[in-house]
Amino acid sequence: MDTKKQYLSLLDLAEETARSAGDHLVMTQSQIKEITHESSHDIKINADYESEKIIIDALKIKTSFSILSEEIGFLSVNQENSLRWIIDPLDGTVNYFEGLPISCVSIGLWENDRPILGVIYDFIRRDLYKGIVGIGAYLNDIPIAVKQERSISKAILCTGFPVSMDFSEDSLSSFMKQVSSFEKVRLFGSAAMSLAFVASGKQMPIMKEKLSFGMLLRAWLLFKLLEELLVLKHRLKIIIL
Repeated sequence: MDTKKQYLSLLDLAEETARSAGDHLVMTQSQIKEITHESSHDIKINADYESEKIIIDALKIKTSFSILSEEIGFLSVNQENSLRWIIDPLDGTVNYFEGLPISCVSIGLWENDRPILGVIYDFIRRDLYKGIVGIGAYLNDIPIAVKQERSISKAILCTGFPVSMDFSEDSLSSFMKQVSSFEKVRLFGSAAMSLAFVASGKQMPIMKEKLSFGMLLRAWLLFKLLEELLVLKHRLKIIIL
C-alpha cells in the first residue's frame, strides 16, 4: 500500500472511531455524570474515560501505533514505529457536563514531530472536520478554508481561559487591553472546536495565554492541514489568519 492510500485508510479509521465515541457521548449525555476529578477551573467526568476507552480500543485493534491521550498520557509506546495517535476523547468537558452544545472528539496522527492527519467530530451537530496534510481539509466532505485576512477591528476573536490561567487583576487587565481592539470576542470552552471554526472560516483569530501540549498539537495539525502559518512563541499570544 502506498503512503497516500495508507493515510486515507487511517483517516477513515480516525473518522469511524471519532463517530463511535461521539455517538456514545450523545447517548449518555442525559445520564447522571460522575465527576472523577475536580480542580478550581476544570473537571473530569466518567464520560471522558468512557470515550477514551472506545477510541483506544478501536485504534489498538486496527493499528500498533503508540497513543498519547489527553486523559492518561502515553499508552502502548511502540519504539519500532514513528507513527503516533494523539487523542482528546472529550474536548469541552464542562460544556458537556452542563449541557452546553459545544464539545467534540479529537483524533490526530503524527509521525515523529510531523502532523499527518486529523479528525474533529462535533457530535452534537454531527459535523465532522477532517484532513490530511498536503491534500486538504473538509467539513462533512466539503472542502473548507480559513477567511481571508482582515483588520483586527473587523475580526472576531476566539479565545479562552486555560486551567492554569492567572486571574489576578494585573493579568485580567492585560487580557482586556489585548482583546479590546477586536470587533467581538467569543469564548466557546473547547479549543478543538474553536480551531475547527477558524479552519472552516467561521472565526478568524485565536488567542490563548497558555496552551496545553495536546492543544498545541491540535492547533499545529489543523493549521498545517490548511497550509497556514502557526505562530508559536514561548507564550502563544495571537494567531490571525
